[in-house]
Amino acid sequence: MVFSSIPFLFYFLPAVMLIYYVVPFRWKNTVLVIFSLIFYALGEPVYILIMLACIAVNFTAGLLVERQWLHFRKLWMVMAVSVSLGIVTLLNLPHRRPYPAAPAFFAHRNQLFYVSGAQLHR
Repeated sequence: MVFSSIPFLFYFLPAVMLIYYVVPFRWKNTVLVIFSLIFYALGEPVYILIMLACIAVNFTAGLLVERQWLHFRKLWMVMAVSVSLGIVTLLNLPHRRPYPAAPAFFAHRNQLFYVSGAQLHR
């Protein structure tokens, strides 16, 4: 499903907005997560397990960041970002590109790392 498609604009989006505004405040984020997963499952259901794993890792890291001392907070945040980028990197093999943002990241990574003096090659 594409954002500009008729089913998305006239069926999916209105249903999500209606449910979002009807549920109590504490359930709003849950509704958005569920419908986001449904949206991505309609487009490419193979990657739902990967998305659930990323959500679990980042949610757990967020809870740990909230409860730890300052220097451990940075550690958990760096680990969560590293795991997320690692998953995208491992899945961005030459024969397939599952995430739309991955090519943009890899296209600009040499420019990002050139500032530190490192040149990465693909």
